Parts: sequence; C-alpha cells; structure tokens
Amino acid sequence: LTKYNRTFLFIKPDLLVVSDDLSAGASHTFQWLLHTAPGATPVRQNVGMTVEGEGGRAMLTAVASNPALRWQIGPAPIAIGNFENLDRVPVRKRYILSLESKPSLNARFLVGLSVTQSSEPSTIERCSTKSGEGFLQNHAGQRTEVLFRKNSGLLEVSGVTTDGNVLVVTQSNSGNDSHVFVSHARFIHMVG
Repeated sequence: LTKYNRTFLFIKPDLLVVSDDLSAGASHTFQWLLHTAPGATPVRQNVGMTVEGEGGRAMLTAVASNPALRWQIGPAPIAIGNFENLDRVPVRKRYILSLESKPSLNARFLVGLSVTQSSEPSTIERCSTKSGEGFLQNHAGQRTEVLFRKNSGLLEVSGVTTDGNVLVVTQSNSGNDSHVFVSHARFIHMVG
C-alpha cells in the first residue's frame, strides 16, 4: 500500500461510519473485512447485511455506500486456543463479511454500521448526491443524514450546504431539535 487513511465517525445513538481510502503502486483488488462475534448469524438484506447476536438481543446492520460492492459471507478461522477445553466452552461458528473492489490503483470503502435491538427494523440506507455519498438513518426519534465527499462541488443535506469533506445533519422527528457536523470546511450555509 502507498496510502491508507481510515476515518471513524460516530453519530449518537448508534450509527458508526467507517471510511477507508486506499492506494497501491500497482493495480490491486482491495478487500474490506468485518469479523462477526462467535455464534452471531449474518444474513444478506436488500442493501446490506444484518448480523444477529447469539441469543437474539442485538442486531448489527452493515451497508456499503457504493451499490456496486456486494457483501460476501465466508467462514472465519478459529484460533487454536479455542479448542483447549471443549467440555467447558463450545466452539461456535464465526464468519467474515467482506467487500471487494475491482482491480485498480485506488479504492474507497464507506460502510455504515448501526446496532439496534433485534426486534427493531433496520433503518439505515445508502444515499448519494453528485458530490457526496453516505447514509440516511431514521431511528430513535431522529433522522440522520451523512455525506462524505466523492466529487467536487457542494455537499447539501436538509438545507445545509458546505464545501467540507463530511456533512452530518441530525433532526428530531418532531422538528424541534437539529445538529450539524462539518469537517474540513471553509464555509457552511444554512437555510431556515
């Protein structure tokens, strides 16, 4: 690799966005990997993956912003130490979820991860504009829109415009409360 930049963005209460920008000196197929917890069950959904924890208490929803990237599910290796005492601790299946780029010099993986109660529906979906890509989430009484820059031009979400690299707007469903986060911006313009 000649470049590897990872950015984490956490938006309360339960949205984590991971952005990986990668470059290599020669054409390369890049992979993005997510290891599940032992005993968790991954399932393909319309726009991403869900992983339900053992016992059905929590569910992780993972969505890639690029619709051309397809999630793959594979077995994860199990550490030899897990076989020490099979009478006390059973060995549970583990999985690796992966995204794979086409061969190129550069790749970008932008993944949204949301954790909810297993009984709650998945609420994260991808969104895209001319200048940005990211996610939309309606959950816990609020609407969250996240855009990361992909091209030149302004990022715009819910009446907020910026020349920055990241734009996040959260609004309560009642419309009484909103928050704005912008990264690497020279200006922000808000309507209303």
